[in-house]
Amino acid sequence: MPDASDIALVIPGVHGQDDVHTILGAPSTVGTFDDRTWYYIGRRVEQYAFFERDTVAQQVVIIHFGANDRVDTIRTLGPEDGREIAMVERETPSAGRKLGFFEQILSNVGKFGNTSDAGP
Repeated sequence: MPDASDIALVIPGVHGQDDVHTILGAPSTVGTFDDRTWYYIGRRVEQYAFFERDTVAQQVVIIHFGANDRVDTIRTLGPEDGREIAMVERETPSAGRKLGFFEQILSNVGKFGNTSDAGP
């Protein structure tokens, strides 16, 4: 996670991408549809023996660069900005059909011939 003192060194309207890279390092990820948005993602967890992991600190710093390739905005998100997402247990259907047990066994009959009969 970038330190708050390092983030304070980045000045909107003054620093460009190269400057931010020098101060904070490479971003964790870059926006998928907008490469002008950089994300610095950090999380610190602790685990004691066999107990569940506990998130001690979590932070996302979002830096957006304007049209002039200078820092436009800096936002910092903490754990209070996160949301729980419910996973869906459904499966995506695929093309084709499912073969039964006997269909799978019988579909291989005759596919593997004797290699000694093979010609030159």
